Amino acid sequence: MNYARTVRLVGEGRLDEVREFLVEHRSDGRLLRWIRFHQLGPLLYSEIPEMRDVLLLDWATSSSRWRIWDEISRILADAPVPVVAFKGVAVGRLYPSRFQRMLSDADLWVRKEDLEPLSDHLTAMGFKYVMDTRGQRIFRFRGLPVEVHTSFTRFPYPQILNVNDVLGHIHPLNGSLHVPDPDLSLSILYLHAYKSMYVRTAFKAVWWHDELLLRRSGAKVVGGARMRRIERWFRTIDERHLRDSPLPFTLGNRLRYLLHGLRLHLPL
Repeated sequence: MNYARTVRLVGEGRLDEVREFLVEHRSDGRLLRWIRFHQLGPLLYSEIPEMRDVLLLDWATSSSRWRIWDEISRILADAPVPVVAFKGVAVGRLYPSRFQRMLSDADLWVRKEDLEPLSDHLTAMGFKYVMDTRGQRIFRFRGLPVEVHTSFTRFPYPQILNVNDVLGHIHPLNGSLHVPDPDLSLSILYLHAYKSMYVRTAFKAVWWHDELLLRRSGAKVVGGARMRRIERWFRTIDERHLRDSPLPFTLGNRLRYLLHGLRLHLPL
C-alpha cells in the first residue's frame, strides 16, 4: 500500500482499513513525513495508541497552539470590527476533539476598510506585526502566525468569493469573532485546494477529512459557476497527485500557476 493512498484513506475516515499498515510502519521516516505534512499526527495519536510514542510531539504541539488560539479568540471577541476566522481554526470546531486538528497558523478575514482598525486593536493587545503581502497582513502572537486576509485569492486568481458571499454565510462565535457556515467553509476549502495544487505548496489530503465533516452538515459551494467548476476539479483528484513536499519554485511551476489562474478569468 502506498503512502498517498494510506493518507487519503485516513482522511476519508476509513482508518480501520489501514490501521495495521500504519502500526507496522510506525517508525518509517517517509511515512511519518507524509503524516506530518498532511497534519494527521494529532488525529492518529488520538485514534491509534500504538503510535503515540512517535506522535507525542505532534499532539503536544497541537494542544499548545489551540491554547494560544483560545487567547487570540478572546482578543478578537473585543475587536472594533467584525472578524471571520476560517480554514483550520474554523474547521477544527467540527472535530470530536479540536486537538486532532493541527494548527500551523490562524487565518482571519476582514473587509478592506476594517483592516486598519483591526490592526490597531491587535498591536495594542501584544500582536507583533511581521509584514504586508498582497491581500493580507501577517502578525505573530506567542509564536503563532496570524494572517489577516482581505481577500481569499491573490493575483492572478479572480475574486470568486465576494464580500456579500462572506457576510451572507457567517455566524457569530463570540462577540466580534465569526466563523463561516458549512457552505462558505467548503467553498474556501475547494478554492484553497485549487490554488495549492498548482503553486509552491502541495495538496493536503487532510482536506478530504474536512470535507467529510462539512458534508455531514449538508454543505454546498457558494460563489457561483466558477466555484462549482472548482468543485468538479476537486473531485477528479486522486492520491497519485499527492506529494509529500512542496512543489519547487521553478519557472515552469510559476507559469503553470499563472495559466491556472487565467483559466478562471476565461468565459465559462
